[in-house]
Amino acid sequence: MPESDRQRTGAYNVPSPAEPLSVFHEEVAEPHLRGMRILVVDDEPLVAMDIMATLAEAGCEIVGPASTIHEAKVLIEESGFDAALLDANLGGHSVDELAAALTRLNIPFAFVTGYGRERMPRAFRHAPLIGKPFSPEQLVKAVGQLVPADGSIVRVRKDNSGGL
Repeated sequence: MPESDRQRTGAYNVPSPAEPLSVFHEEVAEPHLRGMRILVVDDEPLVAMDIMATLAEAGCEIVGPASTIHEAKVLIEESGFDAALLDANLGGHSVDELAAALTRLNIPFAFVTGYGRERMPRAFRHAPLIGKPFSPEQLVKAVGQLVPADGSIVRVRKDNSGGL
């Protein structure tokens, strides 16, 4: 960018709109994730934004993000989604009740955390774990494993007419 353009726009080292901003290559994306609705629960805004951007690029629809236990409970109760990613600790509070609610609804989930498995809620230490920091490829692969391409997961969704 010529110096006069930099001075006028204040922009430095910003890619032009013609340059693709792809986070990962097409062959890494999981094609069966297109249209899948993923709940994102994380109290760190930058981490949540990174997760959402990566999954959106993979073709997922994002539910949330929720940054508190209360927000997450509302989304679990009121939103239909195919899988969830839970930070193991929201503002110093364990997410046990969120993991239990997802389990009751037969919704697959993974913990996204910088803590080791020993710091996970005791009843859910067997759950998939995505360690922070993670690459876009690791995140997409993990979500792809939560939501198999063969559709073998039975999704139970809330029916607003009073039934399931």
